[in-house]
Amino acid sequence: MIRKAKPEDYKPLVELFMIENEHNAALAPDVVNRTKDVLTESELTEILSDDNQYLYVVEQNGVAGVLLGNVVKVEGKRWNRPRSYGYVEELVVAETARGQGYAKSLICHFEAWAKEHGAESVELHVWANNSVANQCYAKAGFKSKQYLLSKPL
Repeated sequence: MIRKAKPEDYKPLVELFMIENEHNAALAPDVVNRTKDVLTESELTEILSDDNQYLYVVEQNGVAGVLLGNVVKVEGKRWNRPRSYGYVEELVVAETARGQGYAKSLICHFEAWAKEHGAESVELHVWANNSVANQCYAKAGFKSKQYLLSKPL
């Protein structure tokens, strides 16, 4: 069952975001710090009270996954068109719950929510070396749009 997160979900959300933090820190140690401070109760309250924030969980014998996202509206300029898109900030499924379609279900639910809020597309960033996530997103219909290049100095 997918439902909006509640304040009572604080501890399981912290656990999931800790998994994400550890995973990202392993993939990109030059960018991501390992931390236990992944979400405060006041941040959770702020997210839940913001109509432009999407924080939903998949519940299967407890909270098994979470998607945090929002809708971004870009004003048009002479050099770009106005647009509105849903942005996936975080998508985490507990290791014991992977392979059961929860990530895809959360993405589909977010897509419908984003469309209702005026989004024309859904976008996200994923580490190039995160093969599992890249496969998951490809199965959900995502395609590469742009590359971020980096060069250490």
